[in-house]
Amino acid sequence: MNDSAPGKILVTGGKGNLGSWIVRDLKQQGHEVWTLSRARYNEDEFHFAVDLTDSTQCAVLKDHEFDGVIHTASINNGSLPDFAYKALHINAFGTNNLLNSLNHSRLKHFIYMSTFHAYGIGHGKVDENTAPTPKNDYGLTHYFAEQYVRKYHATESLPFSIIRLTNSYGCPTTTDSIQWSLLFNDLARMALEQKKLVLRSSGEARRDFVWMGDVCSVLSQLITRQATNDIFNLSRGSSLRLLDIALQIQAAYSEVYDEILTIQKESGDGSDSPDLAVNNEKIKTVVNFNPQDMYKQEAKNIFAMLSPN
Repeated sequence: MNDSAPGKILVTGGKGNLGSWIVRDLKQQGHEVWTLSRARYNEDEFHFAVDLTDSTQCAVLKDHEFDGVIHTASINNGSLPDFAYKALHINAFGTNNLLNSLNHSRLKHFIYMSTFHAYGIGHGKVDENTAPTPKNDYGLTHYFAEQYVRKYHATESLPFSIIRLTNSYGCPTTTDSIQWSLLFNDLARMALEQKKLVLRSSGEARRDFVWMGDVCSVLSQLITRQATNDIFNLSRGSSLRLLDIALQIQAAYSEVYDEILTIQKESGDGSDSPDLAVNNEKIKTVVNFNPQDMYKQEAKNIFAMLSPN
């Protein structure tokens, strides 16, 4: 692929929360987009129903050639029974199975969507030179997957980018999304359905939230460009309190329904939560990226999607 030229792109986890945004954006750019997940979708001929933990099922990919692959498929619900085991098999071994099954003859760019949890740092300044010290199974298994990407670069010259993503937010593309438990989605739905906002903490904890529209913009630029075989943070670049997110949703609700909702807080995470700054300057040297704050608009999109009227 040359810069901006449409191509044949595979998005694993393409029916998921972020994956569905990526697929929609790539189709709008004119790409031929294929998706992969464990579920079968009869209405979609450009879809692989494949369990990445099963190398035999993955073998179907050898009959296809792709210009680019964006690998988002992973398991992230740490409360599931045997999560450590499942995460290792899906996030790490699943990535190895995928890479082993791809036809590399035409592949120009493999983008792996990793996580800033690979750093194992919840406060302070983080950049790509920060040594990874993952402290949970989600971060650890994504870091393992990164090493499989590097292995295939060393053995098969795989052209890659590793993206360490912070917390992404945006209205799900369908009402049957499994990601309504995510903080932003949960609060926006709560505002509409319960007419209140309840934070199960003091709200002072800080997170870096990046809009999924910005994530899609970065990936659509990257996928058509020559891989630099490097790691990039993808973040807003500064953190917000969870209370700030609730306030944005409160403001959106007020603008739509002319009613101010109460925000209820519980104690638990302290009032002086340290700041977190995940540096995003490196990705800006490769693509155009100017993070936008779309909290109110995405909350309004959720209201519109779920409103019974």
